[in-house]
Amino acid sequence: MVGGLLRRPDLHFPIHSRAAPLVVPVPPYRSRTELFPLLPGETVGPTGDVPPGATADLWSERIRLTGAQAVASHADGPPAGHPAVTRHRHGDGTAWYLGTHPDQDTLAALLDRIRQEAGVPPEHDVPAGIEVVRRRGAQADYLFLIDHIGKGAEAPAEGVELLTGTPVTETVTLPPGGVAVIREPR
Repeated sequence: MVGGLLRRPDLHFPIHSRAAPLVVPVPPYRSRTELFPLLPGETVGPTGDVPPGATADLWSERIRLTGAQAVASHADGPPAGHPAVTRHRHGDGTAWYLGTHPDQDTLAALLDRIRQEAGVPPEHDVPAGIEVVRRRGAQADYLFLIDHIGKGAEAPAEGVELLTGTPVTETVTLPPGGVAVIREPR
């Protein structure tokens, strides 16, 4: 395996009982996992190699490792002390598993770490909360910038902003909640 894998079982549980955790089959690097749904508004606190104050919601899992390494563990709740985030190296690749649903900042930090460890450079140097997508065309490349946090931002860009027809040199200004589409020269 070359590269990496992030597995995240985004499940929404219709049952909010912890009386009988659900036991599910798992990849070969773990022997079994038990799912513990969390009540609406309830959170747990992962601890370890995660940002300070990290929280998680929706579910937590009691994971028993058989080859993976624990990156973070549950600090509280039914699976306290058990891994919350695992990493398993195999060949030239690494598989990551999230045994909970981390808050946005924690997930962003984990994804950035995974990207860095995989040796993948960021697509574009932009502030947090700005989505960047680049599409390559036959004649030009197209840079899409979307402000998801509503604060506005300056982002490096060069070309023509297609929504306004304005030439862009060095940076483009995204208004709060704004979008820019830049046709980049080759």
